[in-house]
Amino acid sequence: MVIDQAHHQRYVLPATGEVKIGRGSDVDIVLNDNSVSRHHAIVRTSNASIVTIEDLGSANGTKVQGSTLRKNTHTRLHRYDLIEVGTVQIILQYVDSPARTCLFCPTGEFENRVSNACARANQDRSSLSLVAISGIPLGACASL
Repeated sequence: MVIDQAHHQRYVLPATGEVKIGRGSDVDIVLNDNSVSRHHAIVRTSNASIVTIEDLGSANGTKVQGSTLRKNTHTRLHRYDLIEVGTVQIILQYVDSPARTCLFCPTGEFENRVSNACARANQDRSSLSLVAISGIPLGACASL
């Protein structure tokens, strides 16, 4: 889901495959933010239980849980990880069925993360966009 002043969208990952993220018109998830490169990152899923992300050599980098990813290196994602693509924030969520749309984090955790992200954006005097990507059944993620 992308949340900012003008957008609210939800993106579902395939059970297996890849999803390209960037500002270009030829990616799967288009983020219209100047901090995002045309071909910024790629998320890969494998057998609906392993999710990885790779920074594609972007100008402003990709972070997972505050740690900057090395360019062109795969990093495994875990449920509720906070991913920063440029200044756009993404939370990987898991759902137990495609029809369920509102599961982000255990009670209060999502709100705390959003509150912290808002405080950081205010401190940095930057804008805040929030993206949540879902698509992995909860049962498949018990070990993540």
